[in-house]
Amino acid sequence: MRTGWRIGRAAIAVSMVLSGMPANAATDRNEAIQRILGDPADMAAPGCVAGVFRDGKTIHVGASGSADIATGRKLDGETLLYAASVAKQFTALAAAKLIESGKLGLYDEVHKWIPELPRYRAPITVQMLMNHSSGIRDSLELLNLAGVEDASRSNMEAALELLMAQKDTNFVPGTAYSYTNGGYLLLAEVIRRASGRPFHQYANEAVLKPLGMTRSFFVSGKPPPGLIANGYVPTDRGWRPSNQYPAFSGSGGLMLTIADMARYDHDIQVGHMVWTDKVAAIMLTAGTFSDGRTVTAPNFDGMPYAGGVVVGQRRGRSTVYHLGSFESFRTGYMRLPDRALGVAVLCNRSDGGSLQRIDRIIDAVEPGYLTPYDRYRPVVAAPYVVPPSRVMPQPGTYVSDDLKAEYRIAVQGDTVTATVTSAWPGHAEPKRMFAFFRDATGALRADTTGMVVDDDGRGFLIQTPRVTGIRFRPVAPR
Repeated sequence: MRTGWRIGRAAIAVSMVLSGMPANAATDRNEAIQRILGDPADMAAPGCVAGVFRDGKTIHVGASGSADIATGRKLDGETLLYAASVAKQFTALAAAKLIESGKLGLYDEVHKWIPELPRYRAPITVQMLMNHSSGIRDSLELLNLAGVEDASRSNMEAALELLMAQKDTNFVPGTAYSYTNGGYLLLAEVIRRASGRPFHQYANEAVLKPLGMTRSFFVSGKPPPGLIANGYVPTDRGWRPSNQYPAFSGSGGLMLTIADMARYDHDIQVGHMVWTDKVAAIMLTAGTFSDGRTVTAPNFDGMPYAGGVVVGQRRGRSTVYHLGSFESFRTGYMRLPDRALGVAVLCNRSDGGSLQRIDRIIDAVEPGYLTPYDRYRPVVAAPYVVPPSRVMPQPGTYVSDDLKAEYRIAVQGDTVTATVTSAWPGHAEPKRMFAFFRDATGALRADTTGMVVDDDGRGFLIQTPRVTGIRFRPVAPR
């Protein structure tokens, strides 16, 4: 049976049969889910697709909105969408299959596989890459700082080269948590070298194909127009297409359908062709820091981070989940193991709010099962802090060896403008610019990018929430 049917009477009827619910109860539930997703007849806006799975069977698929507003193509269970960081569990799963076969070790030092990677303050292991305790800087934020405004115009080789240029990590590897796309990019490279095949090819053949995920795939370049649902961001005139997701795989790069997520959920629950007991242990065992503490993720309800998913108690119940967010796509997949229940949501709109939709769908399917929000106290991540700078930088040209980029600095009042010059594929033309404004604390900020100026004004550091310690030095006059 195909699980990606369009919304309609046939879908509701099949949903009732699979759920084992009385017809009226199933109808009420399905209508509640549809209200969460939006009006299925509204083709003037993007939307979301959701799948609900019980005991490995699909009990409901719902959708709203357009995959392409210009042509009126609907979103449905067979529509391919950019999965964003939901892909990380599939990258971790690809690594777990190599570990299961003995071709890779969970505690292998990354230098065993990538000897040209700089030596850092402590060894980095495969497990650290999987649970974000490596300290490796975020590759997408590095590309942005290096002048690449549209990641879809870059490539995996350039992203890896930039990552390899980093002479240090955000912290001593194994001592802290920092969510990083760079760690998963390195994990994909480890998988390439351990498997002897390009990452996208190995992941497609070793994970997606055996699961029967026949439409989904990892990319190795930008997909042709029309194959993937367009992403959209709201404007004062409606919706603007925005498809600037990275055109390479590892940290993301998975094009996914809800129908294929049903097959993934089925294998986890009952199939166990790919999701074997040994693989499950790798995927679901929380990482530990070098001092034995459990790796926890403040950006995911403070839950322990394992293999591309967080595991533990959320809203009073045992939960496994991960979310994805990039530009105009919002995605998520959550399982409640004690109820054999899975929910996946894929949205092609920047206001998609995948976690909120998943929670509301679970509340519709299992009323009262989750602790109500008014009694739930999630862990809140510490605020992002940029240290204040006593002085402004001196105008001129500065270079960063880490970014292999130049910043041309101009100062006017409390505003610092940095014009970026680099030769990385996809660098912005006209050139990328950052405008730093001094805030009430004395810090210089350009949105989430901070500048920390040396006391003599002759150099500075650049930082973001996922990248710290990027030093710029002045270029000597010629």
